[in-house]
Amino acid sequence: MKVLLAFFSHRSALAGGYLFFLLAVLFGNWVARIAEVKTSLGLTEGELGLAMIGLPAGIFLAILFSGAVLSRIPTGLAAWGSISLFALVVPFAGLAQDAPSLFVWLLLAGLTNGAGGVAVNTAVSAIEQRDGIQIIASCHGMFSIGGMAGALLGGLQVQAGLSLFGGMMLTALVMVLSAALLFHREYQGMPNEAGAGGGFELPGRSLLILALIGLCIMTGEGAIADWSAVLLRDYLGAGESSAGLAYAGFSLAMTAGRFSGDTLIARFGSRQISVGGALLGAAGMLAAVLAATPGQAIAGFTLAGLGYSCVVPIVFRAAANTPGVPASRGIAAVTSIGFLGFMGGPPLLGLIGDQLGLRMALSLMVALALLAAALLRRH
Repeated sequence: MKVLLAFFSHRSALAGGYLFFLLAVLFGNWVARIAEVKTSLGLTEGELGLAMIGLPAGIFLAILFSGAVLSRIPTGLAAWGSISLFALVVPFAGLAQDAPSLFVWLLLAGLTNGAGGVAVNTAVSAIEQRDGIQIIASCHGMFSIGGMAGALLGGLQVQAGLSLFGGMMLTALVMVLSAALLFHREYQGMPNEAGAGGGFELPGRSLLILALIGLCIMTGEGAIADWSAVLLRDYLGAGESSAGLAYAGFSLAMTAGRFSGDTLIARFGSRQISVGGALLGAAGMLAAVLAATPGQAIAGFTLAGLGYSCVVPIVFRAAANTPGVPASRGIAAVTSIGFLGFMGGPPLLGLIGDQLGLRMALSLMVALALLAAALLRRH
């Protein structure tokens, strides 16, 4: 409770957390309507997977050039500007006429998403160093709240008969303007961390295990984000408006776990919480894959969210404290590779799902969670 009170009473921390929230609302809104896009364009799972490669491709390009951008633009403004552009670009995916045009719009969305992710993590790291506070877990909790809100909002937009473009653009305008009105001074005053403007660097040996753990867990997160609604609708008979409940439940559990994470870590230790979380995530994914009803799948994805919740913040904190590596570079290295899994894994699952079925593709996430648990136990 003390951690949460400190976070919500600290204007700079709350401003950073709001950017995480904004980034996730539009992504969650998009996730809830992926199944709708698949149907409207008449795409197979493999075709949709290929089109969605645009997101990780854009993120990878953004990672390569974000250092140069951050060396010229104040970190806070770069974070707000990039995330605002993402919010305004991603609705245009709803106007795609075929798989190639969907790829192009998602590529542009990935460019802005990747730049915003690097910038806001750098800004939060700088705030922690400047003010001597720990806010990474809480900021990721804000991301989880945003994902849940966006998924629920997508379901409501379907029920209201709003087009994908119209509903998402309305959400984007509200979120971008509210961020500017509430926190424009904080974004201008966010500190620039020394070394933040350097180019992208692959992690050294000391960060490689952490990066692999992040890749395993965030690939699972991305798989749930992109394919849970499709599993519920196409395999378990759920309606369009309820298909997004799987990601909403996942995000709700992630939120609860992350906001309570610091207390649990202090009591039981990082290793116990992270290993136990990865194992719980594997159990939840297995339950979702084997589900016979939408309710069972939603429960499984929710359990996976609770398990996954604290693993990535623990990995980020470990990366920030890697000996001989500046905090921003450690976080950026792990974040970059993790987000490639988050965005790049789901399209590959689409290709696998075309050949073996979506259930078999998602079962690979069970194996990745178990691998993460093994690496965490040895780290």
